[in-house]
Amino acid sequence: MTTEIKISVPADFRFYQTLRDTTRQPFGLTECLIDAVYHTLINQTLVSIRHDKNNQVLLITSSGQVDLLNGIIRLRFGLDQNLADFYSRQYDLELRAIISRLSGLRLFQKSTPFESLVTAIVDQQLNLAFAEKLKRRLITTYGLVHKFNQMNLYEFPTPQTLAALDDEALRPMQFSNNKSRFVIRLARKITNGEISLNSLNGQTDVNLYSKLISIYGIGPWTAEYAAMVGFNRMNAFPAADIGLLNALKAIYRMEKRPIPAEAHKIANRWEPYRGLMTFYIWYAFEQGFI
Repeated sequence: MTTEIKISVPADFRFYQTLRDTTRQPFGLTECLIDAVYHTLINQTLVSIRHDKNNQVLLITSSGQVDLLNGIIRLRFGLDQNLADFYSRQYDLELRAIISRLSGLRLFQKSTPFESLVTAIVDQQLNLAFAEKLKRRLITTYGLVHKFNQMNLYEFPTPQTLAALDDEALRPMQFSNNKSRFVIRLARKITNGEISLNSLNGQTDVNLYSKLISIYGIGPWTAEYAAMVGFNRMNAFPAADIGLLNALKAIYRMEKRPIPAEAHKIANRWEPYRGLMTFYIWYAFEQGFI
């Protein structure tokens, strides 16, 4: 039986626009958009979502249990992020222009903290195109597949599935030795109970960061990026991100790309929304607004 629920959204909610953000790549595998209806798998069940702008609601249909969907959807699409407070802060004119152009943009989350960490590990020191290829291979090989509308829709591989692999199992997909080990050993630690990612949700930003970088294969950039897109931390700041540093260089017309320490000095003025501002800057830079 198919059930429909409605979730009220703010008038400035940018559902379809935010789905075009490159942090969601490779789009079309774990989520897809067909005729203005967004489809994804949640807990092995197909969920379809349409944004009714006239009535300011998300219309959600699912054949599974819907009692937990409200909370999952609200978190996934940033509906409880405090944009009013974010906008009320004092920023320089360059950032004000970006915020004004992208008003209503929210930092969407990955399906799980595990997906955010694996995604961040894969993305480490790779260009976007090659990182997307690796993620596509990982998802299509080890993700749960659901036949939908004459296409395959996948759920991101579970820790249990990846934990059963040998350390070098991802090498044929062109993962490096290190990345293959990082991903699989992370999955094992979660599966055997050494790491509980869900328990980290209640930690302070400082404690979360400390816990994440203590995990084999996870450094500062990986931890900060995952905190942003997997743990909904609006103040996480991936200071070493090359895309962000290039964007800051363009925004402030610097002669040279700033180093991470210089980026930290700039971003400290954005607290407690360094992560959200970073997302706005990423989006603007990727879309050519900067």
